[in-house]
Amino acid sequence: MRLTNAHSDATAVAANQDAAMEDPASDSLVPHVLGAPAREARKGRPRSEEAHRSILAATLSLLAERGYSRLTMDAIAAEAGVGKATLYRWWSSREALVVEAIHGPALAMIGEPQTGTLAGDVSFLVANLVELFRSPLGAMLMSVWSEMQHEPRLEQAFNEVFLERRQELIKLVMTAAGARGELRPGLDLEAVSDMVLAAVIQRARTDQGSLDASYAATLVDIVLNGISLRSHPHL
Repeated sequence: MRLTNAHSDATAVAANQDAAMEDPASDSLVPHVLGAPAREARKGRPRSEEAHRSILAATLSLLAERGYSRLTMDAIAAEAGVGKATLYRWWSSREALVVEAIHGPALAMIGEPQTGTLAGDVSFLVANLVELFRSPLGAMLMSVWSEMQHEPRLEQAFNEVFLERRQELIKLVMTAAGARGELRPGLDLEAVSDMVLAAVIQRARTDQGSLDASYAATLVDIVLNGISLRSHPHL
């Protein structure tokens, strides 16, 4: 898969990643729940932030140009202007590097809903998920997704970092709504989370052209009428 303006898109999303990871807000749900995985890590010399940005941008640019199957650590190192040993000092594998490169920008695009209402929070999440999967970064995500059946380590890393943490955010939104008395009792919050993510991802895979604001509004309406104590008109 080759995307137009791949290098500029990759640079922009890498910049979003740094902004998300450097957010100092200690009371935000997102850094605690969805924090970037590579900040936990590998011991060694302190990481150069300039080299870090270059590596992430190079990873995204090459991923857009070549796809995951043709992406190599050698090529990433050459594109970023660093030695391959630097990559392995900071990331344990190609899978770990690719997941971090995608995770930060995706985190920044999804954001953190703080509207104070179930309808507002669900609308915010669904609209941002739709925009993510319509973007160049979303195309990279789908490219990586297509490789997972052949790459079990990639699937494990992606599920642990990308899917599970976004599911946790959706469940936190639902838990807060429950505390405000907005949810029907006895809901399976994991099932609700699965439904929201799966609906957007499946539409992105099968009919991206119709993955738009109208689809987002329809999905929000279905979700809210299924989980809330009060019915909601089409938004």
